[in-house]
Amino acid sequence: MKIDVRHVYDTEKHFTGTLDPAGDIGLEPEVSFTPTGPLAYDMLVQVVGQELLVRGSVDLPVDYECSRCGEKVSTSVKLPAFCHAYPILEDSDIIDVGPDIREDILLAAPAYPLCFQECKGLCPRCGTNLNTGVCSCQEPGTESPWGALDDLKI
Repeated sequence: MKIDVRHVYDTEKHFTGTLDPAGDIGLEPEVSFTPTGPLAYDMLVQVVGQELLVRGSVDLPVDYECSRCGEKVSTSVKLPAFCHAYPILEDSDIIDVGPDIREDILLAAPAYPLCFQECKGLCPRCGTNLNTGVCSCQEPGTESPWGALDDLKI
């Protein structure tokens, strides 16, 4: 998203619209999530002193895999309080906000996304999704390989 400073010198401007995540802000599919639609933005832009203040909200629909069970989940990454200030340079009338939008989305995306908070994950022995049912694995024995040490008389 590029802003021409010449159009906002005299008054604040309100910008709404959508951007292509890959083409406009360089947000390619990541390891943790994949954008599934256009990025929606609602920004208020104004000149404050020698800086351009950009604030507003951003919403990006994404798909990701649950870090416990591997199921696909569709949701959105929201930035309800996007706010950045950019110095106004004499040799440039265009300010690119895209890199900061991209960085804030990457920081707002969950590091270990879950399909729901109580996700049980996968059985460590057979790989069955424990959210959909019980696995057929036998419960491990309660006897520990270190149990023989408890019987030692020292």
